[in-house]
Order: sequence, then C-alpha cells, then structure tokens
Amino acid sequence: MRKINDLLKDDVYNRLLAKFEENGPFSFGKEYDTTIYWYEGNDIPMDYMAFGRYIYAIRYQKKKLYEVPRSFRTEEFYINTFYYTYDYIKDNIYEFNRNFFKDLIMNNEGCLEFKKNCFSIMPLKYIDEEMVSLAILCGNDWADQEWLLTVLERKPEVITEDVWKLAARLYGRRTFEKIISITPNEYKDEEWYLELFKCTYHLGVRLDGRDTYHGCDDRTVLMDYVDQEVLTKEFLTKLLLDDIRNIARFNEYALETKIVTGLDVMGNPIEKKIWQVALEADGKTIEYIDLNEERIKYFKSLYDRDSIEYITFKYKYRDYKRSKKPIVENDDLTLVALDALLYAREGDDPTKAIDNEIKRNRDNMKKSVDKLPVFYYGDVPEEYSKEYDSEEYLDMIYEKLGIKIIDDSDYLLYKVSLPDNCSIEYKDYYGVLKDNDGNELIHFFRDDKFYDRQAYVSYINPMIEEETYQLIKK
Repeated sequence: MRKINDLLKDDVYNRLLAKFEENGPFSFGKEYDTTIYWYEGNDIPMDYMAFGRYIYAIRYQKKKLYEVPRSFRTEEFYINTFYYTYDYIKDNIYEFNRNFFKDLIMNNEGCLEFKKNCFSIMPLKYIDEEMVSLAILCGNDWADQEWLLTVLERKPEVITEDVWKLAARLYGRRTFEKIISITPNEYKDEEWYLELFKCTYHLGVRLDGRDTYHGCDDRTVLMDYVDQEVLTKEFLTKLLLDDIRNIARFNEYALETKIVTGLDVMGNPIEKKIWQVALEADGKTIEYIDLNEERIKYFKSLYDRDSIEYITFKYKYRDYKRSKKPIVENDDLTLVALDALLYAREGDDPTKAIDNEIKRNRDNMKKSVDKLPVFYYGDVPEEYSKEYDSEEYLDMIYEKLGIKIIDDSDYLLYKVSLPDNCSIEYKDYYGVLKDNDGNELIHFFRDDKFYDRQAYVSYINPMIEEETYQLIKK
C-alpha cells in the first residue's frame, strides 16, 4: 500500500495495519495512478490526454461539470475531483457504492479534510470499523481531524481504541484540547498518552512540536494540559527511549524531573535531570530545550566549539543572549538629561546640554554607519576552533579592522560603525569592504528580500587573518 508512511509505524499503527494484511478481516481499495494534464485556454482538445485535462479543468474551475462529457465522468474522475464535485456526489449518492468511498480514501487524502469530507455524505451503512481504520491509515500525510469529528457526530461507536490512539498522535499536536476532550476516558491509558506526546511526521518531515499552530507552542502547552500524575518518571523514560527527540514535547516540569541513570561505586543510584540525559545522549536535542544559564553551562561542558552539536547550539544561544540584552530607550534623551544635571550642579547653564547633543549628532553623521553580516561561511583556524566559533571569530576580525558593533538586534546583520579608513562597495547582492588604499578586506553576501533573507561573510583577506591570529595569541 503506497499511502503508508513508514515513519509513523509503531505498535498501534501496526495493529491497525495487520487488519488489512492478507488474512485480515479488512481490504484496501483500488489504487489509481491518474495523470493530470495542465493546459492553457478554454478549449480542451479531444485527444488521448482529454481525461486528465478535464480533471485539471474542474480542479482549477476552468470548466463546469456539465461541460465534461459523460464518457469521462467515471469513478476515477470523481475521486480526483472530489472537493469540486462534492455537491454532485451528495445529490446523486445512489450512483456511488461502498468501493467508491474506499477507493476515494485510498487515492485522495483531501477527501478527509474540511467540513465537506467524504464521511459527511457517506451513507451510514458504509461507515464502519473498516472504513474508519482505512481513513486514519491513509490520511496521515495530509488530512486534519475533520473526518474524525464527522464520524464522531454521525456514528461514534465505530471508532475503535486503536483509532483513538493513533488520532492522539496524528492530531494531538494541532488541536490537543479537542483530541483530549473528545477521546473517551476508557481509552486514555499509558499507551494513549505515549501516542499523544510522540513526534509525528508530515510528508516525511518530522514535526518536533516546536512549530506553532493557532498561536500555540504545543511543545510546552500540550504537556502542561494533562494531569501532572500522568508524567511519572517511568512514563517520561519510556517516551525518551522511544525517540530521544520526543523531548521536544517535554514541559519544564518534565525537563527538570530527575531519573536514575546508573549507580556510583558505592552502589548508590545516580540521578540526573531529564534534559541532562537528553543532552548526553544527543547534543542536537538542545534545539528542542529552552535555554537557561545552568543548561548552557552543562552543554558547553559536554561539547567543544568545533563539534557538530555546537552548530545547533550556537544559533539558539545567540538568540538567548539577545533576549537577555536590556532594552535602552531614549538613549539620546538620557545623555541630554545627565549633561543638564552636571551643568546645573556646577552652577552653569543646563541648556548647554542641548548644544552638546547637537554636536554629538553632527559627529555621528560624519561616521559611516552600515550593516555587516553576523555569520561567517568560512573555517576558523584549527588551533582556535575549540575556543572560538565562526561568529566569534568574525567578531574579532571586525574588532581588528576597527569596526564597532552598535547593535545586534537582527539575527542576520549587525548595525556597525565603520572606521574612517574603510568603505563598502556594493554590486547587486555582493559587498566588498575596502580600505582607503583599495585593499579588499572582506567579501560578503546580503539579500534583504523579506521571504528569503540571507547575509554572510564569504572571504577575509589573509593578511587580516594573520594579524588577527597574532591578536588572539596575545
């Protein structure tokens, strides 16, 4: 069955799948491999591609259903155009038998989405355990839970325990409150909660729980929403053993829970916090763990700056440091106020502070202020790679060149003040930092398109690097 997502397979999934295997009580529908032909214009040539072109025309509303010759309006046609021929199928339901709906679910994941899903018009006699099991096995890559809500409304008794459990995994990350509230309590055993907190997949891509839906960060909110007594040490350990990256679903209570990881020389149990266990097992799990000073220190004690794990950490760490940076507002006004206070204390005219501010602004205007990349797409010399990452190394290059970093509020670009002997020349998306003698000091790329912003330094003059080495050695 080509629709199965192997990444989702576990005990619950396999139990459902077994019912469709050779000696199982259920059977799959027929699979189609329909070719859809794109076309331009209003006329569809009557040739061998006509069937696929009519499907395209209906999907993109270039033709009305009555304009499609009846010879082309086969079950395969309605399967491929279900959303757009929904009303016709509903009004002529007698034309569509049980096998049509099985084939529809097998071939069109979209038939399980939205209020107008196939279960909303399917005759009740077709809605049974087989049809519901087929739906949850076939709909794992595209569909949301609307079909399940429709079945719950029309014929809830056909939803089995395993369907509820797999639904917790597939749909819990999106509408967890709904899944928790509609699942019968008798099915909420440990296995159901394990399914609820497991990582899921969409089109083969892991959904780690860090993504947001309707403004919710379900990595924390989802686990916060269940009773704390569910989150036992044994339960959390099982969740980690299933997949260490399930830690993306752990809330702060779970992260700080201590579990036994071994025995010391005296035979006493050694306990560590779960986030420590995860970092030791796979440093890249730092991506899913909120940072604090304790976790930062622990991570740095495990991984060098030239490690693969540190690459994941450093971008998160930079954001963390930026979030802790105090926001200074009205900085210019503060300077004026301090100047005025000093003048007043000395018995002088406080309005001189305004003259000072005007002079400061005039001096600042003389300085060249621009933006340079935060990131360096080059190699840090091997002898320094354990001490400095590429961004820290680039910061030192800037310092060596006399470039002052004014602000790093943008994750891609620094706002910088260039020294008097340096200037930047741009050509398209590429920039070159030069000194007054025309020496090229740095090459960088900068693309400010809002949908694909990029910025990085690609080249540093070797002479500048050599001088920086000497600076580091000192």
